[in-house]
Amino acid sequence: MAKGERRNPRREVARRFRRDFQDPRLDLEAQVAKERPKALLFGLAVALGVYGVLFGLAYLAWVLGRLETGDLAKISWTAMVPGIMVGAGAWLINRSRREYPIRQALRAHLETLEKRRGPLGCYASLLPEGVDPAFKRACQLSREGKLDKIDLEDYLGAVRAIAQRLEEAPPDEATAREVLACLEGRGAV
Repeated sequence: MAKGERRNPRREVARRFRRDFQDPRLDLEAQVAKERPKALLFGLAVALGVYGVLFGLAYLAWVLGRLETGDLAKISWTAMVPGIMVGAGAWLINRSRREYPIRQALRAHLETLEKRRGPLGCYASLLPEGVDPAFKRACQLSREGKLDKIDLEDYLGAVRAIAQRLEEAPPDEATAREVLACLEGRGAV
């Protein structure tokens, strides 16, 4: 008697899914959320720096008598535009630079997960009806072993959709046996 046959297949599927995919490292949003304020502060600092330089030059020209008071007032307001634009660009670049290593680490973890414990594709039959087609495509590419072609957000979205489905209602016994057969066929423990 095989190990999976002694247990309730519906509970076994849920247990294996939790073991494989309920990992804090798979929560991309939580990891990225820690870095967003730092990137925003960097963008704000750059914007203030650009505005400070432009306003400082205009103020120096006003002190030296080369600029009239009305022109200084206009420049102080119009200097905000390049400051904001450069600051916004710096914020976006800094945000991307901070997210990239997190995404690479997550991708490396997913490659290890897919090789060692079995692919997400085995759980594809658990996707609820009306789910985003990109999630189904992610499961299909996982089953084919083409992890490099899967978008990270689609992969994680499929994981969330399957987890939600398992929480709401366990799969029927035939579907659970199909998932377990797929997992055991792939060498998953």
